[in-house]
Amino acid sequence: MYRTLSAIAFSMVMLCGCSIKTDRSECPCLLNVDVCGGLEKSVDLYCWTGDKTFTAHSILEGDGTKECFVVGRGMSSFLAMSGMHSCVGDGKCLRIPFGSEMDEIYAFSTQMDTDCDCAEVRAELHRQFAFLYVSVKGSESDNYPYGLKLTGNTCGFDMRTLEPLEGPFSVSTRPYLGNCCRICIPRQRDDSLTMLFIDGQVKGKGAPSIGEIPLGRHISADGYDWSREDLPDIYVNVDYVKSEINITVDPWEKIEL
Repeated sequence: MYRTLSAIAFSMVMLCGCSIKTDRSECPCLLNVDVCGGLEKSVDLYCWTGDKTFTAHSILEGDGTKECFVVGRGMSSFLAMSGMHSCVGDGKCLRIPFGSEMDEIYAFSTQMDTDCDCAEVRAELHRQFAFLYVSVKGSESDNYPYGLKLTGNTCGFDMRTLEPLEGPFSVSTRPYLGNCCRICIPRQRDDSLTMLFIDGQVKGKGAPSIGEIPLGRHISADGYDWSREDLPDIYVNVDYVKSEINITVDPWEKIEL
């Protein structure tokens, strides 16, 4: 267990300024957070009360950590998150840079009442991404002529609610000698994920698309639930010549189209 000493010291200073005889509506709230889950050793904490933002950073040890920090009084939005590296958070939204994959982010959010001296929240972090594994028949050859591009209309999430954020998403990859391409994708807001086959003989950003697959529609038709707390991985086998797609959703049954 680890507690940020500076946060505790600041909390004590703030709370000592309030007594039973004072108007306690002006006093802060001490928020005690119990965090577990995720894969990384650190977690970022955010609490929004009105127009104010309160943050803390804690180190995970063992199965989790306990942290406390001062927040405002009133109805608050709370977020605990780990795994953010290339994505960009501005305190309102987390965005995936265009051309990049989603980070392997685990997170928890809730609305809570902090109009009190002390409040508690247990934050169990959940998987906000899925790995999309793509294997293309014919890519066993070292001169396979096509690259792959995945596009969609989800570019991150709302930091207060974890709701998918509308915006352009695009990432390019290339199958090599029959190996799977692995792309980290965010929780989706619609069925817009599209797999484009790119002419690999043309160099540069202007390489034309020679065909596409409405991947998001296939995934949804197979019953994939983007609202699950922890998103499972998706395995896609494509025979572009025969227009056949085979999708496996880990850890459930295989579904053929």
